[in-house]
Amino acid sequence: MSQTYPPKLCPRFATCSVNNCPLDPLYPNLSVCDTDKERICPMEKPVRVKIGTGFPALLPMRGLTRAEWAAKLAYERKPASEKTAMAERGRVRFQRQQEVKRKGFGPAYYPPPLPKPGK
Repeated sequence: MSQTYPPKLCPRFATCSVNNCPLDPLYPNLSVCDTDKERICPMEKPVRVKIGTGFPALLPMRGLTRAEWAAKLAYERKPASEKTAMAERGRVRFQRQQEVKRKGFGPAYYPPPLPKPGK
């Protein structure tokens, strides 16, 4: 069975111009020029991770960028109590956002419109 080149599985592969692609087996050791049209991968993280997890031997960072990989490792090192606290803060923020969306913004956020000139 022949091995597939991971970047070819990316939906953007045919039109992509990123030289240092997180799905390339040589990532992050490829060069990036200041004149490159695209210097960072614009593909959504879940798509890259889905492709990257299929090639653990070729892609040790599983399609994540250096910053995403560092954040993942930092999160995994945190104690369970801190992870739980982070999840709770996120849940509370999400509920607040949903509440604002449901209620809408009131007059405190939007002042009355200015009168039109000549009226």
